[in-house]
Amino acid sequence: MNLNRKTVIIMLFTTMLLSIIVFPAFVWSNKAIADTTGSTGAGTIPIDNAEFVIGMSQYFVNDQTPGISMDAAPYIDVASGRTLVPVRYLGDALGATTNWDANTQEVTVTTAVYNIAMTIGSATLTVNGQAQALDQAPVINNGRTYLPARWVANALGYQVDWNAQYQIVIIWPNGTTEPDYSNVITQAQQKPTVVNGFNIPAGTLLDVDATLSQGALTLIPAGPDPGDGYDAIMDFTIEGSKGDVQGQVTDAQSILSQTKYLDPATVAAAMVKINTLTTLQTTMFIANSVVWNSPNGGSVYVYPGPLDMFKGNCQIGVEVFPEHLQPSTGYTIE
Repeated sequence: MNLNRKTVIIMLFTTMLLSIIVFPAFVWSNKAIADTTGSTGAGTIPIDNAEFVIGMSQYFVNDQTPGISMDAAPYIDVASGRTLVPVRYLGDALGATTNWDANTQEVTVTTAVYNIAMTIGSATLTVNGQAQALDQAPVINNGRTYLPARWVANALGYQVDWNAQYQIVIIWPNGTTEPDYSNVITQAQQKPTVVNGFNIPAGTLLDVDATLSQGALTLIPAGPDPGDGYDAIMDFTIEGSKGDVQGQVTDAQSILSQTKYLDPATVAAAMVKINTLTTLQTTMFIANSVVWNSPNGGSVYVYPGPLDMFKGNCQIGVEVFPEHLQPSTGYTIE
């Protein structure tokens, strides 16, 4: 009987000891795992890498796909050429804590080592109290605060690279080699390219002016043909030298059909002209430029480019405007 009592006491003591040692370790382990996702502020384990893709509303950590959803997408600022990312998600991806002061419009990004502060519209960044000049100030776009990805990541101790082909920002810790992000590339290949709110068909051979801001409606100066004072919201060229002209024509119709500024009848009329121009291969500058003003308030401008008489390659420019174009000697209004 005494032996059994000793056995019970030993078992109870052992159980209490295990509860003291094992349970906190279990809780800490789960906290560390949660923090590495970047969703709970400054993480306990540094990330290996993070990626942001222009026009994609998700970011990626450690090449894991699918990515983590965002309610805003990175875009390229037209004026500066800098890649801007939503500050909240950049902080999450890098295991940092972000705060926003609405009164001063100041953004702070904080880790255990760094404290970064920036103000909307100010081209100055402070890192642990030391000021640095920026070539791109933070901005507010569609209710979200955007920051220049390279400057902030560098200030937090990360390297940054840019994959121009797939428009991917790659971020990884200083002192380490550039990571493998092949899964992210696969995701980027599947995303539709968005230019000024237009979904550009994947794999299109159209020469689309990608300098238009992605993620926001930003007007750009039109070419000299429509006259000064007009701004295009879409600008692309059908080029016979790239092949699959009919595929390019189909993609052109897909793009023109997306905007609220053009009605179906206007798009159909423009497509008749485009189809006609693709079959003319006998001379250079074989037709006049034409504008269609839509009842919806916008206009589409189609103009032939020079043809290569030896190769028979057409070149047709198309621009879309959110307003009517007035009569001009440079084009005919139909």
